[in-house]
Amino acid sequence: MKKPAIARARNSCCVRGAARDAGTKQQSAKSASLPSRATALIGLLAERFPNCFTLHEAKRSPLKINIAADILAALAGAISRRKLGYALSYYTHSNGYLAHMRAGAARIDLDGNTAGEVSPEHAGHAAERLTARTRNPAPRDLAKAKPPASKRITLADLREAAKRRDARP
Repeated sequence: MKKPAIARARNSCCVRGAARDAGTKQQSAKSASLPSRATALIGLLAERFPNCFTLHEAKRSPLKINIAADILAALAGAISRRKLGYALSYYTHSNGYLAHMRAGAARIDLDGNTAGEVSPEHAGHAAERLTARTRNPAPRDLAKAKPPASKRITLADLREAAKRRDARP
């Protein structure tokens, strides 16, 4: 039995509306904050390579140089190079990771094995980034800071101001 034309049109509008709503949900997922998406990807890397990645910043060890190529090869195209690059950037720019970047510290590969050492140049760069962050507080911290206390005006200050006012021509 064939549905009347009006019912078919109504159903097609609903289907198009549902597709439009699904597109909106997909866009909102795309516009989700980049750090949260990077954290989610780091979580997946931590599940796949538990000896290399961790979600806890304080436990992050220096990674092997060019580890991205190893990850891409191990995952065989399951993740894009761009998304992996952003996640690794987020991971390696964290305070915990930078704190572990000391000259001579062991770098680790995907299996947790030693894969070189941190060079003095890399350690120096990490130390500079870390001290710059701690030296320059974030703007939101400055907003919470109290303004400097104003000087309390005394009777002597008022008399001095009155003398200056009277001395004007």
